[in-house]
Amino acid sequence: MDFAVWLTYLGVITALILFPGPVALLCMNHGLRHGRRHALATVVGGALASLALMALSSLGLGAILATSETAFVVLKAVGAVYLVYLGIQAWRAPAEPMASPEANMDVTNGIRSRRRLFSKGFTVGISNPKDLLFFGALFPNFIDLGQPQWSQFVILALRGSRSI
Repeated sequence: MDFAVWLTYLGVITALILFPGPVALLCMNHGLRHGRRHALATVVGGALASLALMALSSLGLGAILATSETAFVVLKAVGAVYLVYLGIQAWRAPAEPMASPEANMDVTNGIRSRRRLFSKGFTVGISNPKDLLFFGALFPNFIDLGQPQWSQFVILALRGSRSI
């Protein structure tokens, strides 16, 4: 991959970070409610979901969704239902005080809580079909067909996941 192409890709990814999506908003919510140490689990879950979507896109699933309106609508509906469910759950949840340092010291409860936060971050991230289409539309613009494609996808995915 040409260095100039990689720098262009880096600029595009960095600019896109300025517009938060559902996972970024969830991370901010968890950071405020549970503290930054616990919210890191949400960040990791969202980043792994993004890497999974990048991998699926590089394998062609993004192209399938772009050409099959039915598949895209079904996936979009499932993602929307899940986001509505999360919204209702957050709306009905009792008000919690801001996380205190003592709350983050509870190792047993902390592990269980971090697993739950990781799971939410991953689920919100993986249920966003627009990301899959986005990566399907973005990656081909930065791939040199004369070079091995798999290594280029890996470079783009790793750089993109660091920007998340």
